[in-house]
Amino acid sequence: MTEYSKKIIALCVSVIMTLGALAQTAKVGGIYYTFDKKSRHATVTQEKLRAGYKGNIVIPESVTYQGAKYQVTAIDESAFCGNNLLLSVKIPNTVVEIGANAFLCCEKLVSITIPKSVTSITDNPLSGCVKLTKIVVEQGNSVYDSRENCNAIIRTSDNELISGCSKTVLPETVTAIGKEAFSGISMLTALTIPNSVKHIAEYAFSETGLTTLTIPESVTTISEGLFFECKQLKTVTLPETLTKIDNAAFKGCSSLTAITIPCNVTNFGTMIFDSCPRLSTITNHGKTPPAFAFTQSHPITLFVRKGCKSQYSSEDWPNFTIKEIE
Repeated sequence: MTEYSKKIIALCVSVIMTLGALAQTAKVGGIYYTFDKKSRHATVTQEKLRAGYKGNIVIPESVTYQGAKYQVTAIDESAFCGNNLLLSVKIPNTVVEIGANAFLCCEKLVSITIPKSVTSITDNPLSGCVKLTKIVVEQGNSVYDSRENCNAIIRTSDNELISGCSKTVLPETVTAIGKEAFSGISMLTALTIPNSVKHIAEYAFSETGLTTLTIPESVTTISEGLFFECKQLKTVTLPETLTKIDNAAFKGCSSLTAITIPCNVTNFGTMIFDSCPRLSTITNHGKTPPAFAFTQSHPITLFVRKGCKSQYSSEDWPNFTIKEIE
């Protein structure tokens, strides 16, 4: 389990404890629920972290509690969070909502089908599901799809991929990759991003097993934490269209040895290359020094445009050997 995922699970514990204080949970048929007596709706929830869900779970369309019948309409935030023995979950066509982190770090979950009834999914509910290889959105869903057998969840209205896995193939109709869309998928080692993608959100590839990646010319921003803790990442090709690299974009990329920053990048965040011990060469094609502070403790060779070396003062760049590009 990744460090980032551990932090999220800790947050899940807090959320579950809060929910437990607000509503009583009950276990019916091996699954925990909260019950709305007025609407007669039940929500799959979790009484506490690692409640014992394991193997193949089948959520029923309805359950009976204290003599009353309730229709199961939602899977709560963090409902199955951290259940490492969970292999599969069958979701009924009565469920309309899946909460954030619903299946976070279910590390043995291999497949999931989102029924056509689901119209609300908060963020990526499948972060850290490292063995997940099959994601299917049932045909007829009015809000989400998994077009072209892409093994992902795509929001149909704006073509944003919100959840992927190690076997995802990005269709050329996808225009955005959502926040944490592939986060914690350590088995994701390669991905081709089509030119149709214009935006990649925060932490989309954090803690994945990517070794190399080319960002297409359609993208202008490397979002916050995009490659956070991608320990296998060795090379990244950045597009000439790029104008911004946000906070902690490459933090913890311990295998990254060199990177080239295109000339149009003028907006730099902080901690971009923190904890990158093998990073030895940065080539910056920009005309002026970036307005951010490196916190590297080891020597790095910085190549800059011809005639720009004098603009890099030794006080601001103490751990850098500044050389001009020939």
